[in-house]
Amino acid sequence: MKRLFIFASAIFFHFSSTFSQEWVSLNGKQQREAVNMTVLQSDALGYKVKVTVNGLYDETVQNEKGTFHSLSLGRVERLLTMGSPALPCINQIIAIPPDAAMSVSVEEDEWKDLEIGFVYPAQSQFLAENKVFHINDTVYQHSFIPPIVRVGKESTWRGIRHAGVSVCPFKYYPQENRLSVLCSYTLKVEFSQKQITSLQKIDSRFGLFDNTVYRKGTQNIVSRSSNEENYDYLIIVGLPDSIKNTTQFQEKLKQFRIWKALKGFKTKVITPFQTDIIDIVTQERPNGISYVLLIGDSDYLPLKPTWDHGHNVQIKGDYFYGCVQGTVEADIPIGRFSIASFADFENMVDKTIQYENNAHVDPIAMLIAHKEYPYPNCCEKIDTTHYASPYDFWTAYGNDGNYVTNQYVTDEMYTFHYNIINYRGHGGVNSWSNWNNSGESFTSSEINNIDSRKSSIYFSIACNTGNIASDSICMLETFTRSDHGAVAFIGATNTTDTGANNDYDIILFRKLLNDSVYRLGNLNILSHIQNIQNYVIPYESGYTASDIAFAYLCGGDPTLELWTAYPTRINATVTPAINSITVNTGSNLTGYSLNIVSVNGDLLDSVYCSSSTCTFSIPADKFYFSINKHNYVPYVYYYDRITNEISNVTFTYNAYYRASPFEMNNGIYVDYSGPVVIKPYSRLYIKNGSEGVFINRDFKCEKGAIFEVK
Repeated sequence: MKRLFIFASAIFFHFSSTFSQEWVSLNGKQQREAVNMTVLQSDALGYKVKVTVNGLYDETVQNEKGTFHSLSLGRVERLLTMGSPALPCINQIIAIPPDAAMSVSVEEDEWKDLEIGFVYPAQSQFLAENKVFHINDTVYQHSFIPPIVRVGKESTWRGIRHAGVSVCPFKYYPQENRLSVLCSYTLKVEFSQKQITSLQKIDSRFGLFDNTVYRKGTQNIVSRSSNEENYDYLIIVGLPDSIKNTTQFQEKLKQFRIWKALKGFKTKVITPFQTDIIDIVTQERPNGISYVLLIGDSDYLPLKPTWDHGHNVQIKGDYFYGCVQGTVEADIPIGRFSIASFADFENMVDKTIQYENNAHVDPIAMLIAHKEYPYPNCCEKIDTTHYASPYDFWTAYGNDGNYVTNQYVTDEMYTFHYNIINYRGHGGVNSWSNWNNSGESFTSSEINNIDSRKSSIYFSIACNTGNIASDSICMLETFTRSDHGAVAFIGATNTTDTGANNDYDIILFRKLLNDSVYRLGNLNILSHIQNIQNYVIPYESGYTASDIAFAYLCGGDPTLELWTAYPTRINATVTPAINSITVNTGSNLTGYSLNIVSVNGDLLDSVYCSSSTCTFSIPADKFYFSINKHNYVPYVYYYDRITNEISNVTFTYNAYYRASPFEMNNGIYVDYSGPVVIKPYSRLYIKNGSEGVFINRDFKCEKGAIFEVK
């Protein structure tokens, strides 16, 4: 489904403005892919990439100062000196081997000239507060020839040294109305070893670095054994005793841990006592943790204050807790369930499991934009980008017309199950503020108008909507605590800046759909790091990108796996032997993970299966195991060695679990406390076993629900 609305808008500076965009080809072709890159070398000695600039996007902007050309290479990077030409750049983040020095150069192959007028100047990043148009007239009276290549400050992320490299392939001559474009060049990065060291090649680039990563020995390689001290998902519980000490909370937490283990994560739960969260994360880091979930609101697990250089105020957030290396680039994603009751926690766990187990989520994103120009413009760039993973977008821009109302948006949310709801614009603690031509604010109360059977991922790229330290309940809390609305919500805790916010929003989708960064926590921090690198390289912009990184809260499970295509079901056969089990997924499914989990929620083993057939040893008398692959619905089994019974359950959209879904299998023996309840508008499908279906505990199928046994 693709529904686009062509819109006309005005820039809401202190002057009127109009715009239009066209493709300017440099090679005579209309493919509209501005930049092509071919990697020629990527090893411990260097990185070499051939870059071709096929053309550029030219957006004509007219205002009382004249006609300007806002240029883009389909990327967010650009020069940022306020009032000077905002020429596009091509940035990359380069991983540096241990004990090596890096040198960077550019081999210039071909220049081409274009006739052009005034290039649009870079504006203040504080557009939300300062709407005055800036232009340095002196700069436009002379040739403007920036350095072709710049190297950013070296940093460290997860033990890997790296630095940003920025190429500006332009020379601009304003008085001649001429722009020279370096349409073909080779970027050469050479590593000179300071001393000989043993390097190990790591194939995964983490969705951050552009070259292959090299590390010393086995640094940070984590075993997936059952060693209690070695795990990858830390859960920190900060709740009043009246919640955390109850049996129902412990059982729900156990259910969450089992599900996460079935997804391949080994968890550890800590209840801190007067200990700074950053100290806990730093202390546990050597055990291999890659993710942290905070369970509790800011009263029990406070936000960390840092300094906002742009606004000269304090900002508070969770991002800092992941900065264990002491830099602005977080090593560990931090997620949070900001809850005030057991019901809140129960809803967040249920929605997380339901989302990751849902075969009926559509790869569609709703792009909602505030009526002022920068926001629809940002969403249009998201919408019109060509992604490696195809995605559909539906747009609702506040300046489209008077028909774009809150009701218009909630009706759409009710009709379709959007995977992502993205808002870009002004915000407050409880609303997306004054966003459309009718002057409406989309408030927290709109959750009552959204289909109670559907939950989505919310990117709320706006000020204050994630401020869980506010005196009132913020949008993040309202939408995540409910039994519907948001399975996760990314929102800012305070005022944030327009330019860096726009770039962050665009990068979120490019990381998700081009770089396959589909775990929520990784998506958040890697998008911020990319944004920081883009802004730090040109130096002039200061701290704005790092400020918004510290301000944004990831309200949800940081390991949440976002769907990037229509979910596919797995068909498999399982054959037990005396001491082992063999799984066969058929010829159509390879490259999956097999996760073996104890009945108490501990990950016993995780096996990567490169072929369709995989055999593993039986680790216990009773255990679960699951088949997992991205964009496939997990296939879960339960094995009882005493009865030699292997059983599974298949269930459809929006089943409601009072007992864990993996506690229901072919025999449907529910051995744990709590009834099985199928709520209205839910449909539970169970494949019948040879002995029929038995339910040993309370079972409820409420009016309006469907229960099928086949």
